Amino acid sequence: LRPRPPNSAVPPSRALASGLPLALGAMPDALDNVMKFALAGGSGASGWLFVHPFDVLKVQMQISNTPGVTFGSTAKTILANDGIKGLYAGLNFALWRQATYTTSRMGLYDVLNPYFGDSNGKVSGLGKMAAGVCAGGVAATMCCPVEVGLIRAQADA
Repeated sequence: LRPRPPNSAVPPSRALASGLPLALGAMPDALDNVMKFALAGGSGASGWLFVHPFDVLKVQMQISNTPGVTFGSTAKTILANDGIKGLYAGLNFALWRQATYTTSRMGLYDVLNPYFGDSNGKVSGLGKMAAGVCAGGVAATMCCPVEVGLIRAQADA
């Protein structure tokens, strides 16, 4: 499996090997890849700021020993004991998770996708699925310790 060559007249690897200056298209390609990772992390983090309080409530409901606990009763208890801050318990781990998992998963997909393309650079549906599985697997493996910290912090709220 080989990625498609960059959109430049002289590929960067050949330019460096021959002593030629890098092709003008090489730097924007590198910046595009960095931007893909940055946008993935930023979008995941901004979305999680809204979702996090619901996740804290979910974890608190799961570990509650009180029979018949509801979403509303759990929210009232957290707000009475800790205020709004209690709904954001473990946010540092949640944002760390977004920085590792979401950024890696979405960024790696775009990087790996061309490796599953044909000689014309066209990637089939099966190739896209394979790129997604690879990207998701690597990201999940990297993020597992962060997930443990996130759940522990939410449970301790």
